[in-house]
Amino acid sequence: MNGLLLHERSKHELSEFLLYPKQSILIVGPKGSGKHSVAKVLVATILGIEQNKVHEHQSVLYISAEKSTISIDAIRRSQEFVRLKTAGKGKIRRIIFVDGAHHMTKEAQNAFLKLLEEPPEDCMIVMTTDSQDALLATIRSRTNTLLLKPPSKETSSSYFMEKGHSTDEVHKAYLLSRGYAGLMTTILEHTTDDATLASLETAKQFLVSKKFERLVIADTVAKKSSDLTSFLWGLQRICDAALHQAIINRSDTQIRYWIKASKLALDSQETLKANPNVKLLLTDLALQL
Repeated sequence: MNGLLLHERSKHELSEFLLYPKQSILIVGPKGSGKHSVAKVLVATILGIEQNKVHEHQSVLYISAEKSTISIDAIRRSQEFVRLKTAGKGKIRRIIFVDGAHHMTKEAQNAFLKLLEEPPEDCMIVMTTDSQDALLATIRSRTNTLLLKPPSKETSSSYFMEKGHSTDEVHKAYLLSRGYAGLMTTILEHTTDDATLASLETAKQFLVSKKFERLVIADTVAKKSSDLTSFLWGLQRICDAALHQAIINRSDTQIRYWIKASKLALDSQETLKANPNVKLLLTDLALQL
């Protein structure tokens, strides 16, 4: 756990949980908060296994979204998993790791609730989620919650500068990630999440391009509708970071522009929830910027 970059309160709560483990925990944080890494460390520590073996280990049932959904079939696998007998003397000998619990359908959540209510004594349930609101209140009430907050800028700067990154690199990454450790690590160390970096790069090109080039990029993104959510997320991140820097620089012109751009990115994300025509949505965004 010493290698994790965490807010002091989050680190304290995680340490307390490891000292006195409960049978379930819900790790909450937005995309880029590092919750998957925290969950892996937790699972590996509890079971005494290597972190890189967590997804495939026989004592772990790893469940994640398939085509953006965790179906009831995945939950049925967890019900079969807990019926198996386990060997050993440890209090916790197996773990169900639900990565992205907010992707569970309502049917899946109701089925999973039964497992949460009466898990076998030797089983722990570890879940991660972007948003608690996407989960049933009955699920939330039956789990211990670990809320991941962004570490301070000073803590993050020390952590990454010790790894050889410059002050300027860390500052830019901190703004772009809003201080969340997972995204900072991805940006600075180019970790395995290539999709996140690609989304940020596409959004960056979109913002710095002239109108015609923006329309071309919009058309390309529209053809890959599965990338749209990540693209708009990246756009929002870049706009917010640029606005923050404009405020530091006291540039009124830039402040006005990035306020407008940030609002457009946010409005587009809200509009997306209503299943609009994707090409029209992106075209309108490209023309307004």
